[in-house]
Amino acid sequence: MSEQFKQMIETARRGYSRYKPLFDNLSMAYLCEMNPDILNDLERRGKSHLFVPAVNAKVKRLHTAFMASYFTNDIFAVLSPDNPDDPQNAAAATAIERALRHYQRRKMINLYRVFDTAFLNVAVKGTCVIKAYWDSALAAPVVEELKLRDVWFDPEAKNHAELRYVVHRMYIPRAELETLRKLSSFRQDFELPQAKDSDQRLEIFDIYHKEGHDWYISTVLGSVTIRDRQPLADGLPLFIGTIMPQLTKEDETDAVEIYGDSPMAALTGLQMEMNILRNQQLDAIALQMNPKMLVQAGARISPYDLRKGPGTCIPTDNINSIRILEAPNVTQSEIGIEHNKLEMMEASGVTEYNAGTDSKVLNGTATGISILTDQANQRVAQMIRSLNETLVEPLFRHLALLIWRYGESRFYKDLANDRYIDPDLFIQINTGLGATSPQVHLNGLKVAFDMLMTPNITPAALGVLKHILPILGIKNTQEYINDDELQSKRTESGEADGASDGGATGAGGAAKDAD
Repeated sequence: MSEQFKQMIETARRGYSRYKPLFDNLSMAYLCEMNPDILNDLERRGKSHLFVPAVNAKVKRLHTAFMASYFTNDIFAVLSPDNPDDPQNAAAATAIERALRHYQRRKMINLYRVFDTAFLNVAVKGTCVIKAYWDSALAAPVVEELKLRDVWFDPEAKNHAELRYVVHRMYIPRAELETLRKLSSFRQDFELPQAKDSDQRLEIFDIYHKEGHDWYISTVLGSVTIRDRQPLADGLPLFIGTIMPQLTKEDETDAVEIYGDSPMAALTGLQMEMNILRNQQLDAIALQMNPKMLVQAGARISPYDLRKGPGTCIPTDNINSIRILEAPNVTQSEIGIEHNKLEMMEASGVTEYNAGTDSKVLNGTATGISILTDQANQRVAQMIRSLNETLVEPLFRHLALLIWRYGESRFYKDLANDRYIDPDLFIQINTGLGATSPQVHLNGLKVAFDMLMTPNITPAALGVLKHILPILGIKNTQEYINDDELQSKRTESGEADGASDGGATGAGGAAKDAD
């Protein structure tokens, strides 16, 4: 079995190594780090070496939108029974939500801190990984973000459903590894490498592998398996978030399709070009402000006199012995920079106005700004939807079941149903507010309010309004127009119409009889 695990580790590591250069380039672009060889060459030649924070600004815009979308609302998510008519499931959903609030209030679960880092990574690299499990020692769920450099995926999996194994590399102190011998799930006879420092950290690998429909965990230290095929009752505790699918070439056989595409990947070349243009522009401006001069040999002109301030008298025998070297034209470079900015906006879906980095756009027309903002918000909203589907909803469902299975019994003392039977839950993630500007959201609410307050609104109009609300940026339409109430209004309207028709027919018949 050790040989099989060793093969898994090496295969998964090679898959990660293929993407590591891309991740490094994306990280350097966000951190505004220039290639060291280029930086040293520019410094040696006395050239400008400014790094324009274009990618940095766009990443921060996406990160801000993600965090605002999930954490602007008071309640992050709402649990409800999948079948509202089942009183046991309804009571279980209420109890789980109450327990979750308890763990959050006591700071046992800090979703803001975890998602803050995860959303930054997903905005830069296109992928993030979060681990969620129940810690028996803490008697609480644990949620933590894992570094991509330490999590390697089954390279043959084409999607999350086909994932057969995941390798998680960790560095554990020797003293902590000593305590693992006491656990029944670990071997008691494994030996640690010799070392003088008890605080030395050793590299181990947790391997999550799927056999049939069940997940197991094994742990490898060096060439020794110190934990072998321990079943995971709660399934795979790792959740992989992506915001864009990865597109591979038809003949590409070594792609790891579990990784998502980065929205900043197309910007790395443009970022480099932007740096070159801006630095050349700065050098050209410096030459215009401090031009180089050609001085005839033997003209007996002191170089120090040429560098003196305004109004300085420079003695010379021949006035024609000095000529100013013409500097490059800066005006033409502005065309290239503006074209570069436009390409960056199209590639990332984040306008200069959204990022708050272009004062000229801020002075544009209201209509133009509105169009640019709406287009950018559509791209961001799609990314948020992808985060919901791949990361947030699966993670929150897992957390809810962990709290249901292992949470304090006092939260469930009034429930009659067995806690070994998982309830059917519907999870509603409260997003949408941060994905658009507050003004757009406020305008949408105002339009919806005016329509709902229309006197004697018909059921048909309510049905149409229900389809309009999402367009206005209101996702939770059920809170405003309940399906049961809408059907009731339709029924009442039908009965009223029938009664009215019957009354008219009766009156007409009575009149005919009277005649």
